[in-house]
Amino acid sequence: MSTLEEYVKGLDVLKIKVVQTYYSPGTRERASKLASMADRSYAFLKGFFKADADLSLLVLDSDDWNKRFPTAPYGLLVTDMGVIHLAAETETPAIKALSPMIDNCPEALKRSLASAVGSEETAFTKALQTWFDNFIVHEFTHGFQEKRRIRFGAAWLSELFADYTTYAFLKRFEVEYKKELSIGEIVPKIVYEGGRPLIRHTSLEDFERLYARVGLLNYVWYHGKFFMGVFELYGKYGESFINNLIDTFEVTDDILARRIGASCKGFEQWLRTWRKEN
Repeated sequence: MSTLEEYVKGLDVLKIKVVQTYYSPGTRERASKLASMADRSYAFLKGFFKADADLSLLVLDSDDWNKRFPTAPYGLLVTDMGVIHLAAETETPAIKALSPMIDNCPEALKRSLASAVGSEETAFTKALQTWFDNFIVHEFTHGFQEKRRIRFGAAWLSELFADYTTYAFLKRFEVEYKKELSIGEIVPKIVYEGGRPLIRHTSLEDFERLYARVGLLNYVWYHGKFFMGVFELYGKYGESFINNLIDTFEVTDDILARRIGASCKGFEQWLRTWRKEN
């Protein structure tokens, strides 16, 4: 990526937001809606991480997207160097590619979806877009993880953790995000159940080995699986789970020194001296 100033050239900007938000001309309404969630989720996460993170939001039409990120399918949430890219349009190729998942899911889930967003033909794609928008919290979580040097050592746990904070955010603000929460509870079940006949990889070992290379459908299915776990864990631990994982997996120089010093006597003192040498 070039400098942010060069990268956003030609885009408009919402100047009153906590999270700097840039958008394609003509998409201000959607940008404002997403920026509102971005601001609130930033404050929510800062309360846990006790730090600031350098994050920006881009809301792009397909032309502006392809100019900046031609390698990523339009409609996915993509983050690069703290800049979160979202689609300004609500029915994108990436969203439509997931439509087979609704065909294979149980009828009870289809009825639940209809009660949440309506029964029109495009109900699932609209619900998917809302679900993807919720991932603003997910992507911001990764930004805060980097700032605080939270190192899980497992990609699946990092992704599950970011899904957990997303759900915790919606639960805390469920009055304001009632629809988003309802969809955030239904869509993961649909992609998890409806995606099973369509995917090849289901193990955490495969996720670690391949990550996004499992393919779009399979990657989204994994997030369905992660959210199924999140629902169980949140019911048991609530927001305390977030604090516990931050405290457990933060890696600072002092923590590293203590760990090494436990088996290598004198290492902590050596590190303190060595760090001062130029």
